Parts: sequence; structure tokens; C-alpha cells
Amino acid sequence: MDMFYMRGTYWAQQPRETSILQTQLVTNLVSALQAYNNEVRKFPQHIMVFRGGVSEGEYQKHFFINMTSELKPSIPTKFWA
Repeated sequence: MDMFYMRGTYWAQQPRETSILQTQLVTNLVSALQAYNNEVRKFPQHIMVFRGGVSEGEYQKHFFINMTSELKPSIPTKFWA
């Protein structure tokens, strides 16, 4: 196996774009889950979303506070339905 092979996926947003649309995040997360499942034939037990370039003050924004409650229910519905 190539030592630089990556099992997951990644994506980037445009510079100076401060918001992430929920639909884009769900679409990209579903794509990452499908890529992982195709490779290892199971789904991950834990998912971590890292967003670089965010200032300390932005971590408390509404999106991050409500991300789990809003996105967690929608991902299984869209992915496993």
C-alpha cells in the first residue's frame, strides 16, 4: 500500500467564505462516509470534523453549537435511507 494513501476524503471552501451551508456539509460528510465504507466495509464509530482557520471567538457561533443537534439526525436519514 502506498504510504501516502488516504482512506477518507477532504474538501475546502473558498477563501474568506465564513459560513458553511448545512447541505454542503451533509453532502460532503455523506461522501466521506461512503468512501470510508467502500474501503473498509464498515462505518466509523466516531466522526471528527476539523475546520482550520477559525478564530477562537468563532467556535461559539450558532452553527458549531447546534451542529450536533441539527446534523446528526439528518446524516443517518440521508445516508442510510
